[in-house]
Amino acid sequence: MASKKQIVLDFYSCYNLGDDLFVEAFAEYFSDCEIHLLVNPKCVPKRLPKNVRILHFSNVDLRLRRISNLASQRGRQRMVKTVEHMRQKKLERIAQHCDAFVKIGGSIFMQHAPGCREIDFSTAEKPDFSLRQSTGGRGNRFIIGANLGPVYSEDYWEQMAEKFREYRHVCLRDYASYRKMCAAPNVQYAPDVLFLVPKPYPGTCEENVAISVMDVSRNTEDAAVIRAYYDLLERAIAYFLDREVPVTLMSFCQWQGDEQAVQELLNRFPEEKRLSACCYRGSARRILRVLSGASFVIGTRFHSTILGISFGKPVFPIVYNSKTAHYLADLSFPGKSAALEELPSVTLDDVLYNYRNQIVADCADHHRYAVNQFRVLEEYLEEKEKDIESSTV
Repeated sequence: MASKKQIVLDFYSCYNLGDDLFVEAFAEYFSDCEIHLLVNPKCVPKRLPKNVRILHFSNVDLRLRRISNLASQRGRQRMVKTVEHMRQKKLERIAQHCDAFVKIGGSIFMQHAPGCREIDFSTAEKPDFSLRQSTGGRGNRFIIGANLGPVYSEDYWEQMAEKFREYRHVCLRDYASYRKMCAAPNVQYAPDVLFLVPKPYPGTCEENVAISVMDVSRNTEDAAVIRAYYDLLERAIAYFLDREVPVTLMSFCQWQGDEQAVQELLNRFPEEKRLSACCYRGSARRILRVLSGASFVIGTRFHSTILGISFGKPVFPIVYNSKTAHYLADLSFPGKSAALEELPSVTLDDVLYNYRNQIVADCADHHRYAVNQFRVLEEYLEEKEKDIESSTV
């Protein structure tokens, strides 16, 4: 009997619903593989598929980290360096013997400011793991599900072209990113991975509204825009509550301030029992049921828009950066949307337009072809298995 293929999976581990669903979708598709999940030590996932192991937090690694922390507290820097070196070597041994190293995520290569050369999310958050040292050549490295940007300078594209040469295959999720990199033979396009997430049974049939909110002060310093964001959502909430339609405010990422934004809106309706909150804290089922059962979705988070569209809902997207705008273009989105900076001039009628007219985007092709995000990796693993079988005959 053939042993299970071993995959090291790197992702943006920040208790973010979209990124955690990437891991779930990947693990389900590659259910016959053993997946070693590379995580930010501060954000260890609470629930994992059965075939997923935490790479940083094996029992041995926990002991090493405790020794390192204790040595650091006592000022024994030489011991700290020795222990951290042991941790690095342990990770490298696991990665070197894996069949594939996969980086999965959406906006995982961002230029944070003009001239900034730190564009890989792993650089700051996982300093104890070196991709170059741990995986040797580029033969087993893959990128799945990414978009490129935001971009502030043209040399970004040269950086990305250089980085992508380190990988066997790169699959991008929007055409805007793909068009910039399509000259590279190892780059392809496929729709967002979350179009593979099945629509759950909602458990309710009554009319209700789901609103994804976020701390937009992280995306703009314009006080007028921030004020307009909350005021516009307040008017939308009041509209539905006045008609006795329940409203659920959703937080997709506590670490990035979504729950503060939820609380800001809850505070504006202190006595309203039909207004509730659904905050992601590691279990996606409840939020997926809320989206599945919604009559209308107002989406700020990128994946609230994607999941709402995937589940066949009228959605009003609030576009906080280019990735949402690019994906709406790929969908030929037929309804109204609004960029963050446009909110001071957006009316309640604009927000309700897609709901009142029951405008739903056609995403059949995105459902059909999202699986192509995984195809090249799947073919690579199958070919590797054949090579092993032929060598043992």
